[in-house]
Amino acid sequence: MSAALSAAERIRSTLLRPGSPTLTLDTAATVRPVLQHLLPDGSIALLVTDWSADPQPAMLELPDQLNLPQRQPIRSLTWITGLLETLCDAEQAAIALDIAEDRPHPELLEVGHSASLVLLRPLTAVVVDAEAATSVSIEELIAARPDPFCMLEDVWLAHLEDAHDEILQILCRRLPPALRGHRAHPLAIDRHGLSLRVQTTEDATTDVRLPFATPAQSPLELGRAVRALASCVFHRGLHARHDAP
Repeated sequence: MSAALSAAERIRSTLLRPGSPTLTLDTAATVRPVLQHLLPDGSIALLVTDWSADPQPAMLELPDQLNLPQRQPIRSLTWITGLLETLCDAEQAAIALDIAEDRPHPELLEVGHSASLVLLRPLTAVVVDAEAATSVSIEELIAARPDPFCMLEDVWLAHLEDAHDEILQILCRRLPPALRGHRAHPLAIDRHGLSLRVQTTEDATTDVRLPFATPAQSPLELGRAVRALASCVFHRGLHARHDAP
């Protein structure tokens, strides 16, 4: 069983999270979509303001950005290239209603007025992080599901650092020996595990993944999984003391 999200799941999660996407048009002009939403057929609906461009090739850049005070808040970048299509007013209204059922957003009320919905028909999708660049097919993207905790991630990580420093310090004992003693901050959490960013020097960091024993399926299970990681460290140390001569 995988101890991490697949590349397709990571892209789906990034598409769902609020962020700072950039749409680069074939004319080299750039647009900042207000909202992006993957439709069942694999196309991506983009909510944009003051739209006047014609259909053309385009690239959507999606940073997976941690909304916490970190020196390197961008954890990965996703680039999706494809063909941009414009929609008639009726099509925009219908898609806006469908999106609103899943993701209510005040700017959707402006569709047909100061905002427009356009479609990006994806041809390629790539996610890049510090480890690798991974291509994802459109079929994989459609089949994947976002992590169930992606919308709560920032709140969870902030709570862990601000209110549970004692758990964070215990988790640091699970780091490789060379990294112990350095300050670590929560970097990511999903159903498969928790990642810490270790500040090894003033200008250098190392990211470490701590997998859960089993994937979490609910917020309650997620909390239990984090505590189990800390408990594992505690019990391992307790057994070591008991076994000492």
